[in-house]
Amino acid sequence: MAGIRTHDPLFQSQKINPLGHNAPRVVPKRGHLEKLNVTSQKHLLGDEPLVHPSVSKSKSSGDLKSHSSIGKDCMVGERSSIGDQVSIKRSIIGRHCTIGDKVKINNSVIMDHVTIKEGCVIQGSILCPNAHILQNVDLKDSIVGTSQNVVEGASYNGEVIGEGDMMMEI
Repeated sequence: MAGIRTHDPLFQSQKINPLGHNAPRVVPKRGHLEKLNVTSQKHLLGDEPLVHPSVSKSKSSGDLKSHSSIGKDCMVGERSSIGDQVSIKRSIIGRHCTIGDKVKINNSVIMDHVTIKEGCVIQGSILCPNAHILQNVDLKDSIVGTSQNVVEGASYNGEVIGEGDMMMEI
């Protein structure tokens, strides 16, 4: 390694990856963890889901862990409500969302202020802000635009629901 003096104390204290570049580990400052109410490294390492402390549980169950399942690779935003017998895997749930009972969400992004009623299955889909999904809807690999309503019992596979102006602005 040209130009690096190995007797330099700074060099000896640093870990160098095989390509010769510094490989520092990035760890958030304690203040950032307190804001998220993350109390252990399990959240940082992906061993537990990152669920905002304001997330409310189903009124009927009172215990999120015993009746609903949130995978370790999920995030649930503040003030969201999760019903009874809900399964969420590899997904992100935005702020102020309402998820009804017996809903299954897998590999999906649910943005802010979305309502999903009872018995829905959401798979590989994106739900833009303020979308309303009524009972027993099946969405697979679909996009639901901003403020769109999906009627009860509908089934979509690989479709875009909403006009171009109803999609989320970037």
